Amino acid sequence: MVIKETLRMYCPAPATTRQALYDTTLGGYFIPKDTAIMISVLGAHFNPSVYDDPTLFVPERWLSENSAKINPYSWVPFLRGERSCTGQKFAMLEMKVIIAMLYKKLVFRPDSWSSVGMGSNLVIFPLHGIHVMPKLRELPTEGSC
Repeated sequence: MVIKETLRMYCPAPATTRQALYDTTLGGYFIPKDTAIMISVLGAHFNPSVYDDPTLFVPERWLSENSAKINPYSWVPFLRGERSCTGQKFAMLEMKVIIAMLYKKLVFRPDSWSSVGMGSNLVIFPLHGIHVMPKLRELPTEGSC
């Protein structure tokens, strides 16, 4: 849930382009065949008609009973269809494993003196890095729960 919400709010690719395969009308606008169309992924991810309080970080959106109500085309950090990212399943698995391994041994606290500025070209990135203060997790002693 945390990974999906993070990808919703900080999607690596904020936009993509597609080409109209045939004449169509979209949102009341005529789009001729072969027109290049820019799709705002962040626009979909922050759409208030899909997500309540879209600017808030709410991992519980992705509980099965909540996410069942979300159109699959409203969450597209890896895009959809035949041009979707072929590495999506690997990327999701890799993120889960790395986070679990780090969380097992470390506690992360944000560095209260820094803020995260975001930049974008083809992908979104933190302008000056993300500053955290890791601390070794205290492991339970023998005989404790």
